[in-house]
Amino acid sequence: MDPNPAPDAGPLAMLAAQFAAMPPVAALQLRVDGFDGDVLRLHAPLAAHVNDKGCAFGGSLASLMTLAA
Repeated sequence: MDPNPAPDAGPLAMLAAQFAAMPPVAALQLRVDGFDGDVLRLHAPLAAHVNDKGCAFGGSLASLMTLAA
């Protein structure tokens, strides 16, 4: 994702670019799936965030929730 989208890029592209510009967020392999002005949908692949129990790592979930808030 281009960290400097065109000035006329939509809010979704602008948000995705802001996330991509932050190295810790980029490490999450985060994808912005949608934003309608009220609801933000984020996606992070489970394979990059799986713990020894085979489910999502709590720190990853907390990070995604923080970014979504």
